[in-house]
Amino acid sequence: MKGNNYNNKLPQIDILKTEYFENGMSANDIAKKYNTTNGAVLNKLKRNNIQPRTLQESQSLKANYITLTKEFNLFINGLY
Repeated sequence: MKGNNYNNKLPQIDILKTEYFENGMSANDIAKKYNTTNGAVLNKLKRNNIQPRTLQESQSLKANYITLTKEFNLFINGLY
């Protein structure tokens, strides 16, 4: 068998695409889920002509967002 066993742990490409694009998982998250390496995930994506996310796209997925309630917003404005 050619290569290492990391590629065998990964799911089929359609499942991988669903997790990467629709579920917003990072390559690192997918690697942890399937107990493989980040490089194995990125290599499988590359072999199937799928471009990895840009740095800006990756950061926007991992950005911290908070939704403020109306009451909390009034409280913060009252502190000013």
